[in-house]
Amino acid sequence: MTDEAELVEQVDDNAEVEEGEIAGVPVKWLGEYVLNIRHDYDRIYSEPDHDHEHVDGLREATQRPGSGTAIYSVASARHVADVANLLGEALQQPFALRTTRDAESVVGSLRESIDALASVAEGVGAWLDAAAARGELEGDHQPAKAGLAALAASLRETLPLTSEHAIAVPGDKSPELGMDDLIEGVILELRKRGHEVTQVTVQENATTWEFDGDARHLTVSSEGGWDLFAPTGQPNQFSPTGHRFPYCWYAHPTQIAELVARALESTDDGGED
Repeated sequence: MTDEAELVEQVDDNAEVEEGEIAGVPVKWLGEYVLNIRHDYDRIYSEPDHDHEHVDGLREATQRPGSGTAIYSVASARHVADVANLLGEALQQPFALRTTRDAESVVGSLRESIDALASVAEGVGAWLDAAAARGELEGDHQPAKAGLAALAASLRETLPLTSEHAIAVPGDKSPELGMDDLIEGVILELRKRGHEVTQVTVQENATTWEFDGDARHLTVSSEGGWDLFAPTGQPNQFSPTGHRFPYCWYAHPTQIAELVARALESTDDGGED
């Protein structure tokens, strides 16, 4: 049997061997390069759909100084911007938060994000220093570094950290987070929209609202969140109607009522949600 060392040394007799020298060291080319460094590098910019997958790599790189690479940094920076844009858009919706506690939490995270972005600007400046020390920059990098430092300082100046500049969120008067309060809130909000609830049934893992003159019913369960059910045609059998509702059980009663009313009316009209 041929051992591993012998396998490594075996070369196809018909292979074309090229010899040369790089940095004073003899090099033998026994075949074409499989790796395409330029192509793999360009994938950082051509495949942004996988940015979120590189955040763990970035975290690991911070735990092992010196192991970070461009794919982690560039992809994570794009991912942060993408998530921030999505969050900003989502927060425009009236029920994106449930209580002022949520608002305070987001404001706190916003402060941390601003400080983190300032650190990112400083980090790019630190990289410019390192690249300049390696002789890999054309021209003076100090103006760019100064601009990044000014950006970091400007970001931190906006932080509402001191009491005189702190953002004070008002006290909370949203509906209580109790099941009885939820049941009542959904009933009253549906009534405002012309849909009368005739029966509520509370079970261990699910609560159901039944409607006047309608075989469908609304259910919130500990397993499946919120859904509107309709008869299947079989005795005592119901199936989800396919309308989208929030999964979380603590959704705002007004939000649920609006979605349910829209679903009931669109179905009644023969339309789709």
